Amino acid sequence: MSRPWWHPKPWWLSKTLWFNALMAIVTFAVEVLPLLDQLVALGLAPEIAAKARVGLTVVTLVGNAILRSVTSKALSLK
Repeated sequence: MSRPWWHPKPWWLSKTLWFNALMAIVTFAVEVLPLLDQLVALGLAPEIAAKARVGLTVVTLVGNAILRSVTSKALSLK
């Protein structure tokens, strides 16, 4: 059921917020777990580890841009 523009949707229905939560979890895991650093210590080129971190940032930015472009309703904290 569609809501009129003056009735914002609840925050838990926001695809953007769920995407951001997912990206926060992934980013936290990448930074907290020293997996990339361990791989570098085992011989992985540091440039690849850096590119993985940049790639994660780009995915986050592009995902947010796409979701914001399809968002048409305001959110409420109710």
